[in-house]
Amino acid sequence: MPVNLGDIFPNDTIEKLEEYVSISSKVAERFKQAVNLLNRYQVGDARMVLTELVELENRGEKLRSELEYSISSLRLEASFMSELLSIVSSIDMISDHIKEVAKELRIIPFLEIPQELRAGLLELSELVVKAVEIYNKAFRAVLRSNFEEALRLLDEVVKLEEKADDIEVRNRGLILEYGDRFKPLAMAIMVHSLNKALEDTADICALSATSLKILVMARLL
Repeated sequence: MPVNLGDIFPNDTIEKLEEYVSISSKVAERFKQAVNLLNRYQVGDARMVLTELVELENRGEKLRSELEYSISSLRLEASFMSELLSIVSSIDMISDHIKEVAKELRIIPFLEIPQELRAGLLELSELVVKAVEIYNKAFRAVLRSNFEEALRLLDEVVKLEEKADDIEVRNRGLILEYGDRFKPLAMAIMVHSLNKALEDTADICALSATSLKILVMARLL
Protein backbone atom coordinates (compact mmCIF):
# COMPACT_ATOMS: atom_id res chain seq x y z
CA MET A 1 0.00 0.00 0.00
CA PRO A 2 1.43 3.45 -0.95
CA VAL A 3 2.83 5.54 1.89
CA ASN A 4 1.17 8.83 2.77
CA LEU A 5 3.94 11.36 3.45
CA GLY A 6 1.55 13.14 5.78
CA ASP A 7 2.00 10.16 8.09
CA ILE A 8 5.78 10.68 8.04
CA PHE A 9 6.18 14.46 8.13
CA PRO A 10 4.40 16.93 10.45
CA ASN A 11 2.16 19.46 8.67
CA ASP A 12 4.63 22.32 9.17
CA THR A 13 7.39 20.27 7.52
CA ILE A 14 5.14 19.53 4.52
CA GLU A 15 4.37 23.25 4.27
CA LYS A 16 8.07 24.11 4.38
CA LEU A 17 8.78 21.51 1.69
CA GLU A 18 6.09 23.08 -0.51
CA GLU A 19 7.64 26.52 0.04
CA TYR A 20 11.10 25.11 -0.61
CA VAL A 21 10.19 23.67 -3.99
CA SER A 22 8.27 26.84 -4.85
CA ILE A 23 11.45 28.89 -4.31
CA SER A 24 13.34 26.53 -6.62
CA SER A 25 10.70 27.05 -9.32
CA LYS A 26 11.00 30.81 -8.94
CA VAL A 27 14.80 30.56 -9.33
CA ALA A 28 14.28 28.73 -12.64
CA GLU A 29 11.68 31.29 -13.75
CA ARG A 30 14.03 34.19 -12.98
CA PHE A 31 16.80 32.53 -14.97
CA LYS A 32 14.53 32.08 -17.97
CA GLN A 33 13.38 35.70 -17.67
CA ALA A 34 16.96 36.99 -17.46
CA VAL A 35 18.07 35.09 -20.57
CA ASN A 36 15.11 36.42 -22.54
CA LEU A 37 15.81 39.97 -21.36
CA LEU A 38 19.44 39.69 -22.43
CA ASN A 39 18.34 38.50 -25.85
CA ARG A 40 16.10 41.58 -26.12
CA TYR A 41 19.00 43.95 -25.32
CA GLN A 42 17.56 44.74 -21.86
CA VAL A 43 20.82 44.19 -20.03
CA GLY A 44 20.02 46.34 -16.99
CA ASP A 45 16.70 44.61 -16.39
CA ALA A 46 18.38 41.22 -16.80
CA ARG A 47 20.96 42.07 -14.14
CA MET A 48 18.18 43.06 -11.72
CA VAL A 49 16.42 39.73 -12.31
CA LEU A 50 19.67 37.82 -11.81
CA THR A 51 20.13 39.61 -8.48
CA GLU A 52 16.63 38.48 -7.46
CA LEU A 53 17.58 34.96 -8.49
CA VAL A 54 20.57 34.93 -6.14
CA GLU A 55 18.45 36.25 -3.26
CA LEU A 56 15.84 33.55 -3.85
CA GLU A 57 18.44 30.80 -3.96
CA ASN A 58 19.92 32.04 -0.69
CA ARG A 59 16.45 31.82 0.89
CA GLY A 60 16.09 28.29 -0.41
CA GLU A 61 19.45 27.32 1.04
CA LYS A 62 18.45 28.61 4.46
CA LEU A 63 15.14 26.74 4.27
CA ARG A 64 16.99 23.55 3.29
CA SER A 65 19.00 23.76 6.50
CA GLU A 66 15.79 24.10 8.52
CA LEU A 67 14.25 21.13 6.73
CA GLU A 68 17.32 18.97 7.25
CA TYR A 69 17.16 19.70 10.97
CA SER A 70 13.42 18.90 11.11
CA ILE A 71 13.78 15.64 9.19
CA SER A 72 16.81 14.58 11.22
CA SER A 73 14.70 14.99 14.36
CA LEU A 74 12.13 12.42 13.17
CA ARG A 75 12.24 8.83 14.35
CA LEU A 76 13.00 7.17 11.04
CA GLU A 77 15.10 4.20 10.02
CA ALA A 78 18.62 5.52 9.33
CA SER A 79 18.92 4.58 5.65
CA PHE A 80 15.43 5.92 4.86
CA MET A 81 16.26 9.21 6.59
CA SER A 82 19.50 9.46 4.59
CA GLU A 83 17.59 8.95 1.34
CA LEU A 84 15.01 11.60 2.29
CA LEU A 85 17.72 14.10 3.21
CA SER A 86 19.48 13.45 -0.10
CA ILE A 87 16.29 14.09 -2.06
CA VAL A 88 15.61 17.31 -0.13
CA SER A 89 19.16 18.55 -0.78
CA SER A 90 18.72 17.84 -4.51
CA ILE A 91 16.30 20.76 -4.82
CA ASP A 92 18.85 23.20 -3.43
CA MET A 93 21.64 21.58 -5.43
CA ILE A 94 19.76 22.27 -8.68
CA SER A 95 18.97 25.86 -7.63
CA ASP A 96 22.56 26.45 -6.58
CA HIS A 97 23.79 25.26 -9.96
CA ILE A 98 21.40 27.65 -11.71
CA LYS A 99 22.82 30.43 -9.53
CA GLU A 100 26.34 29.52 -10.66
CA VAL A 101 25.23 29.49 -14.31
CA ALA A 102 23.63 32.89 -13.74
CA LYS A 103 26.97 34.23 -12.48
CA GLU A 104 28.60 33.14 -15.73
CA LEU A 105 25.80 34.74 -17.70
CA ARG A 106 26.43 38.09 -15.97
CA ILE A 107 30.01 38.35 -17.23
CA ILE A 108 29.43 37.29 -20.84
CA PRO A 109 28.57 39.97 -23.44
CA PHE A 110 25.63 37.83 -24.54
CA LEU A 111 24.62 39.95 -27.52
CA GLU A 112 28.08 39.65 -29.05
CA ILE A 113 27.66 35.88 -29.43
CA PRO A 114 26.97 34.91 -33.09
CA GLN A 115 23.22 34.67 -33.65
CA GLU A 116 23.05 30.95 -34.51
CA LEU A 117 25.07 30.03 -31.43
CA ARG A 118 23.06 32.40 -29.26
CA ALA A 119 19.89 30.68 -30.50
CA GLY A 120 21.39 27.34 -29.49
CA LEU A 121 22.17 28.64 -26.00
CA LEU A 122 18.64 30.01 -25.71
CA GLU A 123 17.24 26.63 -26.75
CA LEU A 124 19.40 24.86 -24.19
CA SER A 125 18.40 27.35 -21.49
CA GLU A 126 14.70 26.80 -22.23
CA LEU A 127 15.14 23.04 -22.06
CA VAL A 128 17.06 23.20 -18.77
CA VAL A 129 14.42 25.41 -17.17
CA LYS A 130 11.73 22.99 -18.38
CA ALA A 131 13.63 20.08 -16.81
CA VAL A 132 13.82 21.95 -13.49
CA GLU A 133 10.13 22.84 -13.62
CA ILE A 134 9.09 19.25 -14.36
CA TYR A 135 11.35 17.86 -11.64
CA ASN A 136 9.76 20.27 -9.17
CA LYS A 137 6.28 19.18 -10.30
CA ALA A 138 7.32 15.58 -9.69
CA PHE A 139 8.59 16.52 -6.23
CA ARG A 140 5.25 18.18 -5.44
CA ALA A 141 3.41 15.09 -6.70
CA VAL A 142 5.43 12.96 -4.29
CA LEU A 143 4.57 15.31 -1.42
CA ARG A 144 0.89 14.78 -2.29
CA SER A 145 1.40 11.00 -2.58
CA ASN A 146 0.48 11.13 -6.28
CA PHE A 147 3.19 8.63 -7.11
CA GLU A 148 1.97 7.54 -10.54
CA GLU A 149 2.08 11.14 -11.78
CA ALA A 150 5.47 11.66 -10.13
CA LEU A 151 7.00 8.67 -11.93
CA ARG A 152 5.67 9.87 -15.28
CA LEU A 153 7.18 13.30 -14.75
CA LEU A 154 10.51 11.91 -13.58
CA ASP A 155 10.82 9.86 -16.77
CA GLU A 156 10.18 13.05 -18.73
CA VAL A 157 13.06 14.81 -16.94
CA VAL A 158 15.46 12.07 -18.04
CA LYS A 159 14.29 12.40 -21.66
CA LEU A 160 14.84 16.16 -21.53
CA GLU A 161 18.40 15.61 -20.30
CA GLU A 162 19.06 13.43 -23.35
CA LYS A 163 17.87 16.27 -25.60
CA ALA A 164 20.08 18.69 -23.66
CA ASP A 165 23.09 16.48 -24.43
CA ASP A 166 22.37 16.75 -28.15
CA ILE A 167 21.98 20.53 -28.06
CA GLU A 168 25.16 20.95 -26.00
CA VAL A 169 27.14 18.93 -28.58
CA ARG A 170 25.67 20.99 -31.41
CA ASN A 171 26.54 24.22 -29.63
CA ARG A 172 30.12 23.00 -29.13
CA GLY A 173 30.39 22.53 -32.88
CA LEU A 174 29.17 26.09 -33.43
CA ILE A 175 31.72 27.44 -30.94
CA LEU A 176 34.47 25.82 -33.02
CA GLU A 177 32.93 27.04 -36.26
CA TYR A 178 32.71 30.64 -35.07
CA GLY A 179 35.99 30.55 -33.17
CA ASP A 180 37.68 33.27 -35.22
CA ARG A 181 34.76 35.64 -34.63
CA PHE A 182 35.21 35.77 -30.87
CA LYS A 183 37.07 38.91 -29.78
CA PRO A 184 38.86 38.44 -27.45
CA LEU A 185 39.44 34.72 -27.93
CA ALA A 186 38.83 34.17 -24.21
CA MET A 187 35.15 34.81 -24.92
CA ALA A 188 34.98 31.47 -26.76
CA ILE A 189 36.13 29.78 -23.56
CA MET A 190 33.50 31.66 -21.56
CA VAL A 191 30.73 30.64 -23.97
CA HIS A 192 31.92 27.02 -23.89
CA SER A 193 31.82 27.15 -20.09
CA LEU A 194 28.25 28.51 -20.15
CA ASN A 195 27.16 25.85 -22.63
CA LYS A 196 28.65 23.09 -20.47
CA ALA A 197 27.23 24.53 -17.24
CA LEU A 198 23.74 24.54 -18.73
CA GLU A 199 24.05 20.91 -19.79
CA ASP A 200 25.46 20.02 -16.37
CA THR A 201 22.31 21.47 -14.79
CA ALA A 202 20.20 19.16 -16.95
CA ASP A 203 22.45 16.27 -15.83
CA ILE A 204 21.84 17.14 -12.18
CA CYS A 205 18.08 17.20 -12.81
CA ALA A 206 18.24 13.75 -14.42
CA LEU A 207 20.35 12.29 -11.61
CA SER A 208 17.98 13.77 -9.03
CA ALA A 209 15.00 12.40 -10.97
CA THR A 210 16.52 8.92 -10.98
CA SER A 211 17.18 9.07 -7.23
CA LEU A 212 13.66 10.27 -6.49
CA LYS A 213 12.21 7.54 -8.73
CA ILE A 214 14.17 4.89 -6.81
CA LEU A 215 12.95 6.33 -3.50
CA VAL A 216 9.33 6.28 -4.67
CA MET A 217 9.48 2.74 -6.04
CA ALA A 218 11.52 1.22 -3.20
CA ARG A 219 10.16 3.08 -0.19
CA LEU A 220 6.81 4.70 -0.90
CA LEU A 221 4.89 2.37 -3.22
